[in-house]
Amino acid sequence: MKSLQHHIEKTDSTNLLLKKIIDYKAQNNSQLPELFTIFADEQTSGRGLATNKWESEAGQNLLCSIYFRPPISPDRQFAFNQSFTLAVFKTVLQFVNNVKIKWPNDIYVNDRKIAGILIEHQIIGENIAHTVAGVGINVNQDFFSENLPNPTSLKLITGENLIISHILDVLVKNCKFFYDKLVFGQFDELDSEYLKNLYRIDKISDYKIHGEIIAAKITGVNNYGQLLLEKTDGEFIACNLKEIVFL
Repeated sequence: MKSLQHHIEKTDSTNLLLKKIIDYKAQNNSQLPELFTIFADEQTSGRGLATNKWESEAGQNLLCSIYFRPPISPDRQFAFNQSFTLAVFKTVLQFVNNVKIKWPNDIYVNDRKIAGILIEHQIIGENIAHTVAGVGINVNQDFFSENLPNPTSLKLITGENLIISHILDVLVKNCKFFYDKLVFGQFDELDSEYLKNLYRIDKISDYKIHGEIIAAKITGVNNYGQLLLEKTDGEFIACNLKEIVFL
């Protein structure tokens, strides 16, 4: 599977731009090859999960979106999240240590966020027609907005400027590796690798769940992508996004 890459200096959002290209292709009875990638030097309206924004200094970080047609049903879409998140995780791990996946798909190094992911599925009927997976990896940025709670970058950790295009090549290679596992139905392998590297797995920590501060440990993630926790009194909880805050 060969990946085609398209570079653009500035755009509102690589995810939005890629979706426009997909729509244009569909109007002309055509489609992009899988793993077609758009990467930009700057985003004017970078997006994160839900209503979150992704801040990035122009020309200093990896900002890209990749096109997929995952052969899975919508109820297994978290398996795609695992495959793409693992690809980003492994990419960061090739440059620094102490990397973890913070549920559902942030990448942390030493308790600080270094990468964010936005996955958008186009679901038609009982099938996923296509998926746009966007990622921002903080590479060479030195300073971050005070509004960001805990950012870091590869440069802040290593003290070195890195070549962003090289990191993109590593990412695409890792995407191919983990996407193949999804295509061939190796869901257990993806789940095992994801959980093994999950931030705070099996550790008692404080969380705010539905507004209440609770001590609990993360025990896993179910097929629907809900985070599973066990409270200190033995009660089990399943949380959706925005129902839990890591303290």
